[in-house]
Amino acid sequence: MRIDLTTKKNIDEIYQSLDFSEIRKNYHDPATNYAFKVMDGVRISGYKMKLACFRHLRDLQRQNTIDFPYYFSTKDEQRLNL
Repeated sequence: MRIDLTTKKNIDEIYQSLDFSEIRKNYHDPATNYAFKVMDGVRISGYKMKLACFRHLRDLQRQNTIDFPYYFSTKDEQRLNL
């Protein structure tokens, strides 16, 4: 699903309309946990940070597809001591 945030700026509404249950179940790294806290309203954040967190979660949904051949690896994160 393609999302255009240039025309509709209510990112909270868009976030609530999508199913992130698989991402929530499979990813427990600090970056993803932070993104969920921001998008769930647990951490207060500005619009640009919400955009970044939303993009991270959407990238996890789209990874390893024809349109988005990239992937997020927590093993690489641990190897680099990030």
